[in-house]
Amino acid sequence: QTVIYTVTPTAVTGCTGNTFTISVTVNPEPVGLTSSTVICTDVAVNYDLQNNVNTSGNNLAANFSWVAAQNPNVSGERTFAQTGNIINDVLVNATNSPEVIVYTITPSSQTSGCLGNIFTISVTVNPRAKISAGLNLAQCEDTPSINLQGSATYAPNGVIWTGGLGGYSSATDPNAVYSFHSSEVDNTITFTLTALDPDGAGPCPSESSQKTLRVNELPVVVFTGLPGGAPPQMAENNLPITLFGNQIGGVFTIQPDSSNIGSTTANPNDKALFDPDAVELGSNFITYTYTDGNGCTNTATSMVSVVTN
Repeated sequence: QTVIYTVTPTAVTGCTGNTFTISVTVNPEPVGLTSSTVICTDVAVNYDLQNNVNTSGNNLAANFSWVAAQNPNVSGERTFAQTGNIINDVLVNATNSPEVIVYTITPSSQTSGCLGNIFTISVTVNPRAKISAGLNLAQCEDTPSINLQGSATYAPNGVIWTGGLGGYSSATDPNAVYSFHSSEVDNTITFTLTALDPDGAGPCPSESSQKTLRVNELPVVVFTGLPGGAPPQMAENNLPITLFGNQIGGVFTIQPDSSNIGSTTANPNDKALFDPDAVELGSNFITYTYTDGNGCTNTATSMVSVVTN
């Protein structure tokens, strides 16, 4: 804008000179408005300062200098002068509560260089939910349930488990007990632990974490070698017999404790010598036990009756 001043000079003697004019051009300064915004942690602020001037001020094309005030609970804010119309700091909130970074903005006109009044932008940085489904798990089919061992460091609106065909003791408990379905044996189940949106209508999304559970079958365990009969019967003076297991690495044991059975050897599969003269008369219970590479154990037990001659 131009302001025109009309000047009439007058001499000390009282004589009036010719009138003349002075034109003063008044360049505009950019006008910004102190404002605020909310973001989620670990994302860029992406605040458009020119848009602030356009929508809240006088729509003047401007250059900007901006600087953040330090907050010890937030990282990523630049506390030395920056230029540009976008505040693009990536702010990381290390706490479980909202934190604020205040930016001080100095605008200047792109055409004249006139400085505008300083204004501020306050950026609230909301924390994300902090959860973990935990490590992958495995269990044997003879253990019908397991603690899922998830954790929720910060999930103010709660969490929920999904996945699997079985049942949860409480799907909203990070350490819920899961009871698998029979169809899940010899299969791997994928679970998802989801934290509901931690700031409601705010910018932070729900967070999720996954893990797997392998439900391993029990190994097949059988042995042969006892005589026929229901139950098998041997005289105490019968010759020893060899029992044959179907695995490698199992062990034969016998009850009662006062009875004895030969050591288990593998050639090629497990076997042990059963001597009726080395056991108690009456009922003896022979058990063949094997544990596979998954840590799953199964047994086969047979009773043999030892009688006198």
